[in-house]
Amino acid sequence: MKKILLANFERTLQMLGRAIDDCPDQLWDASDEAISIWQYAYHCLIGLDVFLREQGRPFVPVAFHNNAGGNLAKGQGPVMTRDQITGYRDEVYGRNRDFLNSTPEVDFIRDTESMGARLSLADLVLDQIRHVQHHVGAMHTQFRRHMGSAPPWVGLG
Repeated sequence: MKKILLANFERTLQMLGRAIDDCPDQLWDASDEAISIWQYAYHCLIGLDVFLREQGRPFVPVAFHNNAGGNLAKGQGPVMTRDQITGYRDEVYGRNRDFLNSTPEVDFIRDTESMGARLSLADLVLDQIRHVQHHVGAMHTQFRRHMGSAPPWVGLG
């Protein structure tokens, strides 16, 4: 089960990474979009950072955190640069991978507490996969609307 979860999680990270890397500069903070690509990216990353961590390790937001990104609220903070987002992405991906790879398989099905709820690590991983893919879909919609195409799907092969 752990191997399957982590393989799907990795493909989800790849899809978010491609959306960040392949976003043209003019679309990074498009004025005609209610939510910008950088906001979706940061929102996904902060979710991964908050929910997939060792129990008891406190969450500390990055120095450039603002509500525009965290809460998907346009105009409530400065635009985050691609360098800020990619640097944060690399840190979060590293922490997530280290945590998940070092967690024994049996711990994926044990209940844990997260944000006041009791659920398994497997539930948290699946929830984050769904969360990130939801927002990657919105990012891809913007790409198609503005450019006619989006980064490719990352599948099983």
